[in-house]
Amino acid sequence: MLLRPLRALLAQPALCTLTLAMPNLPKGLRQTYDLQDFAYHAAMAMKDSLTKEGKMTVERDDAMAITALIRAHDTCRDRTRIDRGRPLPGSFRPETKRKGRPLMAKILSARDLTTFAAEVVPPSPQPESTPTTVNAEAS
Repeated sequence: MLLRPLRALLAQPALCTLTLAMPNLPKGLRQTYDLQDFAYHAAMAMKDSLTKEGKMTVERDDAMAITALIRAHDTCRDRTRIDRGRPLPGSFRPETKRKGRPLMAKILSARDLTTFAAEVVPPSPQPESTPTTVNAEAS
């Protein structure tokens, strides 16, 4: 059952038009696009061959083949994304720039800091001068 649509697909002329439009692609990326196109066209050929009288009948083997084609197409899309250097959606977080404090806040905080320091830290006590008596007799 699987070989019937693939034979019909292989009998058609080249189906890959994407790589013909972009000739400067690296070889690996071009092959990935070719395989992706092949998987898509094979799945569409299976769809046409499984449709009879406007109704699609899918047997177990056909369903497994369709699943394999979808998996191949998805893998090719991931390979294309990786080859192009694109991360998975939502995984790239740009570096956030730290916002500086506004100038007025810096001025206020510097002024508040000096007044706060004056209030919190009491001035150091000066030693009181005690009158010293010189004993004239001791000399």
